[in-house]
Amino acid sequence: FTTLSIVCDLLEATDLPKSIFIDENSIVISEIEVNQVGLVQEIVVQNIAGSHSFISDLKMELISPDNTRVLLMNQICNDQDNFNLGFDDNAAESVFDCPPVSGTLYQPVGSLSTLQGKVSQGIWQLVITDLVNQDGGQLDNWELQLCIKQPNFSLTGQAISVDQVSLDWE
Repeated sequence: FTTLSIVCDLLEATDLPKSIFIDENSIVISEIEVNQVGLVQEIVVQNIAGSHSFISDLKMELISPDNTRVLLMNQICNDQDNFNLGFDDNAAESVFDCPPVSGTLYQPVGSLSTLQGKVSQGIWQLVITDLVNQDGGQLDNWELQLCIKQPNFSLTGQAISVDQVSLDWE
């Protein structure tokens, strides 16, 4: 027989808080290390929370361990402050509430499904770029909900005698 195992985990960044400096094109990178080996089946980026005056200055991207980039949002909401939101390809919301501070999941600008079939193990990064100077803030939290298909293996057995079985797997 052949086994197939899909495991879902919620992973939280532990390298926070991080300041978003007032310089133009200031970049904040927060990382989550995934130790499980497998292929990505589904991914949700959630509870991205922080403060920033003029969130319209911000661009957010998710970068997978193989450096595939997915644009999550880009300069939304004019002059509103702060953020607490998430991204899921299957989210009901495609239009952002302004300011997005309720923890709602939105459809990302890019497609998280481009990460399906990619190797899960490694460093996942949330990258926030402040595209305009004069305003700053802080990234306080983000989480990665990751469902991965763990490696398949096949197991075959053969009776050698009444009380012995030979097992092979690959």
